Amino acid sequence: MSRHATDVANALLRLGVLDPADPHQRDLRKELFGDPVLWDEVTERLAAVGYDLVQMLGHVGVRLTRATAVDPLVTAKNNLGLDARHVRVLVYLWLHLVYRQLKETLRDESSEPQGRSQTLFGFDEADDSDAPPTLPVSEVHAEFSDIYAKTTIKSALTGLKKTGFVKEIAGELHAGPALFVLIDHERMEEHVVRLARKGEEQLPPEAG
Repeated sequence: MSRHATDVANALLRLGVLDPADPHQRDLRKELFGDPVLWDEVTERLAAVGYDLVQMLGHVGVRLTRATAVDPLVTAKNNLGLDARHVRVLVYLWLHLVYRQLKETLRDESSEPQGRSQTLFGFDEADDSDAPPTLPVSEVHAEFSDIYAKTTIKSALTGLKKTGFVKEIAGELHAGPALFVLIDHERMEEHVVRLARKGEEQLPPEAG
C-alpha cells in the first residue's frame, strides 16, 4: 500500500466527513473519485481498523463498520456525544432532508412509473424541484414542543450542527455531509419502519 493512501486514510479518520466547502477537502474528494486505485487502497486501509469508506450522493467520509458499531443508527466515531435527544431529532431530520433524495435517486434508476416514488409509507408524489429539500427551524420546534422545552430542542440542533449533520441558513435547515455519510441508511429505514408499525399498534381501534 502506498504511503499516500495511508496519509489519505489517516486524514479521513481525523476529519470523519469531507466538507465540500473546504477547498483542501474538496480536492481530496476529487482525488479519491478520480483514482480508483487510491480509492481501493484507502478502503483497504480503513477496513483494517474497522471503518468503511462511504460515498452517498456525492458526499464522502468514514463510518464504523456494522460489526464494529454499537449504535444501530449512527455508525460514526464514538466521540460525537449524541444522546437520545439528538438521535430523536436526527431521525426526523433524516426523513425530511435525506430520505426523499434517496428515494428520488432510486426512482430514477428503477422502472417505477414516472413521477411516482415508493416511500416508507406508500407512494408519494415526486418533487419536481432539483433543489435539495430544506426544513424550517420553526417546524422542528413545533414537532418536538410537546416533549421538549424550546431550549432543549435548540441545544439538540446546536449539537447536530457542530457535528456536521445539519446546516442552518436564514432559519432553514439543510442536510450536512454527515447526515449522508455517518448514517447507515438501510438500518435507519428499518428503524423508522419499526417506529411506524409500533405507532399503528398503539392507535385506538376505529369505531364500527
